[in-house]
Amino acid sequence: MKSQHQKWVSTIAILFFLTYIVSCSNSDTVGNKNKFAIDTATINKMNVQANGLWSSLPDSMITMSKRILAKCDSLGYTAGKIDALRNLGIGYYEKGKYNESIQYYNNSAKLALEAGDLEREAKIHSNLAMPYIALGKHKDALAELNKAIVGAEKNNLPLVKAHATHNIGMVYHYQHMEDSAISYYTRSQYQYEKLGDTSRSTFILGNIGHIFLKKNDFKRAEDCYLQSLKLAEIQKNYKAIGNAQQSLGALFLQKRDLKNALYYFIEAKRTLESTGEKTEYLRLLDNLSEAYLEVRDTATAIRYANECYNLALLSGQLYYLQSSAKRLSELFEGKNNVIQSLEFYKIYKDASDSLYSKDNKEQLVRQEEEFRFKKQQLDMEAAYNAKVWRRNYFLAIAFVLIFSMSVIGGLLLRNIRQTRKNNKILKSTNAFIEEQIILLEESDRSKKSLISIIAHDIRSPINSLHYILKPFKDGLISEAQTK
Repeated sequence: MKSQHQKWVSTIAILFFLTYIVSCSNSDTVGNKNKFAIDTATINKMNVQANGLWSSLPDSMITMSKRILAKCDSLGYTAGKIDALRNLGIGYYEKGKYNESIQYYNNSAKLALEAGDLEREAKIHSNLAMPYIALGKHKDALAELNKAIVGAEKNNLPLVKAHATHNIGMVYHYQHMEDSAISYYTRSQYQYEKLGDTSRSTFILGNIGHIFLKKNDFKRAEDCYLQSLKLAEIQKNYKAIGNAQQSLGALFLQKRDLKNALYYFIEAKRTLESTGEKTEYLRLLDNLSEAYLEVRDTATAIRYANECYNLALLSGQLYYLQSSAKRLSELFEGKNNVIQSLEFYKIYKDASDSLYSKDNKEQLVRQEEEFRFKKQQLDMEAAYNAKVWRRNYFLAIAFVLIFSMSVIGGLLLRNIRQTRKNNKILKSTNAFIEEQIILLEESDRSKKSLISIIAHDIRSPINSLHYILKPFKDGLISEAQTK
């Protein structure tokens, strides 16, 4: 008995121990899940903070994004890794390191595609166009932007579509296709402002102003630049402030107001140097070189042109490579340095041929037409799919109705049959009951007749016996006589 009791105690102890282990394990699992959720939320917040540094502190953005990337690798957090890689692409673009930027963007896009994150993938394609534009690879840029537009329309991403639309305008702008550029710029600005986002309007207004300036429409160009500067100052966007300042400098330079031109250029230089941004700084160096050439300070003009050329060569920017090479060729020609003038002229021609060749423009037009054709196909496919869906929807409803009617009809038929069967049973039962009633009535009559006959037959003997016994009862006969 004691042994049996010990066995029960041991079993209960083991069960309690196992329950404790499971509860601890579940507690650890829940704890790990909560910790992962907290860590990923922190990473998301850090990615947003890093992205906010893109225009003012690109170096800090890169450093912070690399730390986030390492954290994401340790946690296995894919979404955070995608955003960190994209931020690195943005940071390196702002630093003028376009090949590194492309590499990070491509890694981010690949990871987003593998994860099935279509929203992030579309955003990355739009961003990826920027370093391609800076490197003069317009065909590649347009291909990325078309992917972004398709992804944005499929997944209802209006901000991505607005960004890609603006960047398509930049491709046409750099290809000197001004009317197409203005069309895309204004469309993009409308899309942004419709969504309540005015932060992009500073750059869009600046780009539209550049086109008006090229057409010598000074009034409209100045209006665009001043609006851009005002918005940038409200938003404290220093890259946009520097951009607007040097745009005003270029405007006054073209108007031959050299004093105001140099004032705005120097202000822009001070602003852009604080951001570490390279693309706008290249444009500024090119403008400064031209401005000092106009005031006949050739030495300073050559210094800024050389700085622009070396920075463009280092970052692979064909636009400023060709513009600075052209200016250096002209400056060395003015100094009778024929050899260096010819060297820079050759560099200028090679860069110009790469950027603005007839074949390149025709390729862009063909690519745009191809994209429009594909978009029309996608629209037709979407319309056909919608039509098929509607047809299938109505067929499904018809099938459900027919099936429901069939079920209801079957139930009604079954009910009718059951009712008929019940009626037959009821009729049969009623007939049986009626038959039994008749038999009972006949039996009752027979019993009554029999009782009547018996009563009649025994009445006389009983009466006779009554009269015989009455004298005894009444005492009319003596005891002796009775005996």
